[in-house]
Amino acid sequence: IRDGYSKKAQREFLDLHLEVIWITIDEMKKLNQAKLSRKMPQDWDWGDDVLSRLNSVDIDVHEG
Repeated sequence: IRDGYSKKAQREFLDLHLEVIWITIDEMKKLNQAKLSRKMPQDWDWGDDVLSRLNSVDIDVHEG
């Protein structure tokens, strides 16, 4: 937004990079302990697996 990207460009970015995952309280504790509740793993980069932080603390994702 600050860089002046159009709404369409912003939407395309979110469609490409955003995943919404419901996790349990215990799974959130795992992320907190690994200091990954608000950031991706240190070696992660754009285009890498969006589930990297969950995978790194052994949180399994099941599609419903």
